[in-house]
Amino acid sequence: MFRAILWSQWKWSRGYLLFSALASVLLVIGVLRGQMSFDGAGEYLIPELLNRSRSFGVFFQLHAAAVALGLALATWNSDTRTQHVYALLLPVARAQYVTWRFAAGLFLLALPAVFLAGVTAAGGWIVPIPNVLHVYSVGFALRWFVAAATVYAVLFAIVSASPRIVKVLLYGMLLTLVLDLLYGATMDHAHRPMLFSVIQWLFSPRSPYAPFLEGWMLIDV
Repeated sequence: MFRAILWSQWKWSRGYLLFSALASVLLVIGVLRGQMSFDGAGEYLIPELLNRSRSFGVFFQLHAAAVALGLALATWNSDTRTQHVYALLLPVARAQYVTWRFAAGLFLLALPAVFLAGVTAAGGWIVPIPNVLHVYSVGFALRWFVAAATVYAVLFAIVSASPRIVKVLLYGMLLTLVLDLLYGATMDHAHRPMLFSVIQWLFSPRSPYAPFLEGWMLIDV
């Protein structure tokens, strides 16, 4: 059963995985573009290389989030479109079916991470890097996977619920935030808006989005 689910998700997700592979190659080329000299002439400017590696870290973060979003949507796209009829026809419990779906998505999410590790390792081997610097291909790919898996887990939980539940939760959260802002503006001017607390928590080290908070360095000392 798991193999069938994995195969179906592979068919639905292979477009996103192809996008991930192409984006990984382009991003690695973007980091190393200043060092790609076919005649071998010229030396790298180490500060320039470090700055480029730091600045491209944001694009790798967006890349991880985009791939996770695509896989989460592809996982439940068919079930949502058919109102989960396929899942109801299977001789397995709903919890087991969801677990297999989630595990299959994580397995597919690991493929871009492995590919990213290979591309970065190949780039560091082909392109001359100063001896004082290192290409952290495996560690960088693991960080990419953790960040992507975090986004995937959140989106998977949201998309797997019924559209009615999702709408109720979204409207309930929006109404709560609006009422909280109105209370602070009219009743208690010293009240700290809940929205600020939520934003502060999202960007704190304890947040599940912590892998996105600090700069990602593919190349470092």
